[in-house]
Amino acid sequence: MWPIKLKIYYLLILVILSTYIAGMFVPIMEVDAAQYASISDQILHSNSILQIKHRDFEYLDKPPLLFWFSAVSMKLFGVSSFAYKIPSVLGLLLGVFSTFKFCNLYYKKETSLVAATILASCQAFFSMANDCRTDNLLIGFACFSIWKISSYITGRKSVDLFLGFAGIGVAMLAKGPLGLVFPAFTIGSMLITNKNYKAINWKWLLAIPIISLLLLPMCIGLYQQHGKEGLEFYFWTQSFGRITGQSEWKNNTDPLFFVHSFLWCFLPFTIIFLAAIYSSIKDLFRNKSQNKSIEYGSIGGFILTMVALSFSRYKLPHYIFIVCPLAAAICSGYLVEKSKTLNIRVLHLIQIIFLLILLILSMVLIYFFNQSYPIYFFIAFVAVIYISWLFWKHFDMRKSIVLISVLIFTFVNLEFNTLFYPELLKYQSSSEAAFYIRDKQLNPNKVVGYNAYGHALSFYLDTIVPFYWDFGDVKKLEPGTIVYTNNDGLLEFGKNDMNIQVIKTFDEFDVTLLKFQFLNPDTREEAITKRHLVMLDPPIDNDRK
Repeated sequence: MWPIKLKIYYLLILVILSTYIAGMFVPIMEVDAAQYASISDQILHSNSILQIKHRDFEYLDKPPLLFWFSAVSMKLFGVSSFAYKIPSVLGLLLGVFSTFKFCNLYYKKETSLVAATILASCQAFFSMANDCRTDNLLIGFACFSIWKISSYITGRKSVDLFLGFAGIGVAMLAKGPLGLVFPAFTIGSMLITNKNYKAINWKWLLAIPIISLLLLPMCIGLYQQHGKEGLEFYFWTQSFGRITGQSEWKNNTDPLFFVHSFLWCFLPFTIIFLAAIYSSIKDLFRNKSQNKSIEYGSIGGFILTMVALSFSRYKLPHYIFIVCPLAAAICSGYLVEKSKTLNIRVLHLIQIIFLLILLILSMVLIYFFNQSYPIYFFIAFVAVIYISWLFWKHFDMRKSIVLISVLIFTFVNLEFNTLFYPELLKYQSSSEAAFYIRDKQLNPNKVVGYNAYGHALSFYLDTIVPFYWDFGDVKKLEPGTIVYTNNDGLLEFGKNDMNIQVIKTFDEFDVTLLKFQFLNPDTREEAITKRHLVMLDPPIDNDRK
């Protein structure tokens, strides 16, 4: 029997999991996640899984693993937000479990549990459990490969090495060469800095056939669809081409973009991480570290990946989420494995003040969108504060700081998943229009778009909604066609004296780019635009409102 204090970490992970599950019922967000869901739905209804298409176009952007897994999930559980997100959330859980097992090779069990708990409750993982993209599966299988190859290094069991190579292959199926580069940076840092060259032998050459075999189905599909260009795009242009300038994808980001992106994505443990990596690097230089292998690997993998991604000419915040498992390992080693003489009182005080500020700000933000704040959340708030006090009373500061941070931040994200996001997504008109069409039992096969576009419209209607940009094509549509359009499109109908009926008008805002003008209830109306469902040549007896 493990001590009751260790079981608390398992209870916290179950609470975190319940927060993930709550987020799985939130509508899928535009643009990326909704597009991936739509592609997965299209694969579900097609006869081919090797040739990936989006609508009527050949798709060459992301590897197919997410689409394959989500299509299978929707085949089993039906087309829904929850079914689409199941593989992605399982990918996150694989990442958490693999991080625990990786740390447990070098640290004691409690340190490993702390690492897993920190990782599961950081903002990046809460975000990915809701807004599911290809990064979820990448992180899960990349962490799996690091765990298994590290197991081989410490135990010399060949099966662990082969499973590690398989993890790299599947990670590459999730998001390209980064699935190889990230484990290579981490494992390479461990081997080189410790001069553990004896661990490298002829068995490592088997990585080539194992990874190649796993990538073969995707490569066949790429070649059939796009020829050599498809293979070149996957293995070079989409990743390394962003560094060399060969990729057309570029945005104006500063060199430290991923640094400040990491600072928010690793909340609420950012302050702890900064103290941890400073202490760990200092100890390594002074040769005082007792767990050099994992510390060299975690710090080397973190820094090298951060630097490599920073050279890219196209950056988005979620690209850096992959380093969070290593950051969690660094934090846990710092908090649990360091000597008891570690002065953590100041850090503990700063973290508590920071958490209270986050908690208050979250409740204010949620109140802006959901003023009917349920009474049971006030009760839960009191319970969270009380349990946090118990943690502070019964655990030493290094452990209580983790437990309190996890509990409060999980509560914050539970609020967001149940009170904030459901209200926020009412301003995503593509999904709201689809829900309205389903509720009113309108024919989804008669829905088209003009001058307005939304992947969620196709996904939630479980069909491919045609979109037009030339009004001449709209004029040729049959009577009874339902058009999803914006204000400009509505004016175009008026200019051409077409007989239409506005069925429903929706508020529209890009919910992934929140601005204060939108968040403020007094100025929100100024920030939103409108989308409309319009019926062409409605029958005289039509009484829909």
